[in-house]
Amino acid sequence: MSATLYQLLALDLDGTLLDPRGEVSQQNYEAVLAAQQTGVKVVLASGRAPREIREIHRYLSLTTPFIAIDGAIILNHNKDRILVHNPLPHPIVHSLHTIIHRHDPAIEIHHEMQHGLDDSRSVHRSEMIGGLESPLTSTSIAINKLWFTGQSAAITAIQTHIQAELHHACSWLAFDDISLSLYAKGTSKAHALQWLAARYGIPVSQIMAIGDNINDLEMLHWAGLGIAMANAHVNIRTIAKAETCSNSDHGVARAIERWILR
Repeated sequence: MSATLYQLLALDLDGTLLDPRGEVSQQNYEAVLAAQQTGVKVVLASGRAPREIREIHRYLSLTTPFIAIDGAIILNHNKDRILVHNPLPHPIVHSLHTIIHRHDPAIEIHHEMQHGLDDSRSVHRSEMIGGLESPLTSTSIAINKLWFTGQSAAITAIQTHIQAELHHACSWLAFDDISLSLYAKGTSKAHALQWLAARYGIPVSQIMAIGDNINDLEMLHWAGLGIAMANAHVNIRTIAKAETCSNSDHGVARAIERWILR
């Protein structure tokens, strides 16, 4: 049992644990290891796909599950066993394609797909959507996420229609006014972290989370201590309960030293 108030530490990757070069600094590395040595469970929570998280997870010698694709998947480090998987239902994928191309037939839709434990990214251009050919029609391949970019007016119109027609079946994130990411309903880092906290029997008051972007907002708002990076989106800094240094100044290490290792 850790002597610190916080028993679980959730860490976003890009813009948070990773520096501007996309690397874990030596200071962050040592701080994460020190936190683990006190008994704190360190959980990576990222918008990245599992294949892009595994190497960082192993480098940090973590033994906890990790959260991928903004909460669509929780993967156990041991033998890559999927604990939670929340893909978009195929009929909903079809409906989303219809809505999107109703407003802009030229939009290219990107799919984050999962075939068992083999996750791979694929791009489907508009001319391929009509028949919704395999892998979109394959029941063995799960669609974890759709994302696309376009003109601001088109993105706004698409989001409005999705909210009106499919709000019961999907969630979305808008990092800016020219892109949109779509997930199955209930997908978020916050929901995934709640699931893990319940599994470990850790109350929310003993959970600390650090992040920098819109996909971290719910997680930071829910956690007992939600910490924003100095380089965080303004909305994140507004709702966070505390702030640390930027990712170029080892902000994760500073936060661990202040609130866990003090």
